[in-house]
Amino acid sequence: MGVVSYRRAQELAQEAGYDLMLVSDKSTPPVVKFADFGKFCYMQKKNQKAQRQNNAASKVKEVKFTISIGQHDYDTKLQHALEFLALKHRVQITVTLRGRENKNAAPAFDLLNKIVAEIGDRCELLRAPNQEGKFVSAIVRPK
Repeated sequence: MGVVSYRRAQELAQEAGYDLMLVSDKSTPPVVKFADFGKFCYMQKKNQKAQRQNNAASKVKEVKFTISIGQHDYDTKLQHALEFLALKHRVQITVTLRGRENKNAAPAFDLLNKIVAEIGDRCELLRAPNQEGKFVSAIVRPK
């Protein structure tokens, strides 16, 4: 449109049914555009909401196992982990050691490696299996 006075720009915007929005006030002359301010605010809130939802998607979900887990329980918990991964959540897989199991954590590492191997095609290992007290855990994230 070119360089016009502020009053003329306001008149043109009102005739077109828009608001006059400042794009850059540091340039000479200041740059403005015609836009619907209500729509601008709506789209800005919508984008902020989408960003919050994307941040929420990176929550860490936890699935707990024990060394002496039954096959059906194992399958069910593995399915829960896969559902979390499908929803783009990170999953912390934890094997809990009880009592004398703390002395020898090798079976817990074996179980954890087996779990990671089974779901490995749908995720990538974020944190390798390690022992923290009575828990052996690893974190995976979706590919």
